[in-house]
Amino acid sequence: MINVGDQIEGYTEDKVALNAEWDEIDKMLDGLDMPFFRTPGNHDIANVAAQEVWRERYGPSYYS
Repeated sequence: MINVGDQIEGYTEDKVALNAEWDEIDKMLDGLDMPFFRTPGNHDIANVAAQEVWRERYGPSYYS
């Protein structure tokens, strides 16, 4: 499955809140029986804090 972004509401610089949003999404996705490829949308990496959380949790924001 390929996701094209905007998985969370985002738009906060509070890393605890961002991680809580990602925890909720990840819990839902844990039940998938297929690979899940993430690409970030503007809500997912809206600011420096959100970009740091993304990299810490998922690595690069692109595939090549």
